[in-house]
Amino acid sequence: MQERARDVGPWSLEKLAYLKDYLVEFAKVSQSTRAATYLDLCAGPGQDRNRDNYAEIIDGSPLIALSNYPKIQRYIFIEQEPRNVESLRETIRERGYQQIRTLQVIPGDCNLVIDEALAAIPSYAPSFAFVDPAGLEIKWQTIQKIATVPGRRRRIEQFVLFPLDMALIRFFLHEGDISDVWGSQVIQRIDELMPDKFRWRWIFKERQSGSLSSTETRRRLAYLYYRGFYLLGYKHVLQPKLVVRPDGHPLYLLLFATDHEPGMRIMDYVLHVKPRLDKPIPLFRVESFEFGDEDTWYGPAGEPIELPGS
Repeated sequence: MQERARDVGPWSLEKLAYLKDYLVEFAKVSQSTRAATYLDLCAGPGQDRNRDNYAEIIDGSPLIALSNYPKIQRYIFIEQEPRNVESLRETIRERGYQQIRTLQVIPGDCNLVIDEALAAIPSYAPSFAFVDPAGLEIKWQTIQKIATVPGRRRRIEQFVLFPLDMALIRFFLHEGDISDVWGSQVIQRIDELMPDKFRWRWIFKERQSGSLSSTETRRRLAYLYYRGFYLLGYKHVLQPKLVVRPDGHPLYLLLFATDHEPGMRIMDYVLHVKPRLDKPIPLFRVESFEFGDEDTWYGPAGEPIELPGS
């Protein structure tokens, strides 16, 4: 048997708590359809281990979804690492979930197998996708495919981790020509990650010229990603939350996109309002990441860009 738990930082425990709280409400409002679907693009081995307390092993996102009450009707777990796939399947068997006929574990790169996963979701099914990468592996094309499945009355909801400082911003804080600093492989990965392969280059050049602070560089990259969900046609995109360490260093953004207004209100409550007194996590802090009407954003030619909905 392979390793059964994935090491995570303490901030991941809070992220999983957000997921758990939202899925309860998602299942409630979807009960009448008897078709609610959960899609996990980076499912992992099923369990996570707090790297700051190795004795603490908790349920990862797949087990949170499977243990949810009210029950979700369909589960699709995608995982690329073969050892994690084996562990996930074994844990599903041990927990007695293998009898769920609408449960699928799809091995492979989510960017390559996403079509298979989406084809398994009924067009009428209320659906939620959890996109929780460890780095730059999620391509915008995959986000786009989830958002634009033909024949759906409502787009699949997406709860997405954008790896701003985990994997992206460090490339923007170096000096030198873009090709010399990164090389073609990294440039291609960022092209595939971002919704607009031209504007992020402009942000890089502005940062290199000294026109943008590191904070403003982060804000513009975040806005470019956030704006992309509106351009995909989502009616509601929640203001992102910036997760930072106790010393104030940023880690990542959490974004939520939906066509369902009640879903938007629920996730806004889960992320921004609901108190968490059951188990405080002292090493975790979340800051607001608001985009205000006073903010001005510029395109690659220097043209102002209006904020969606402003």
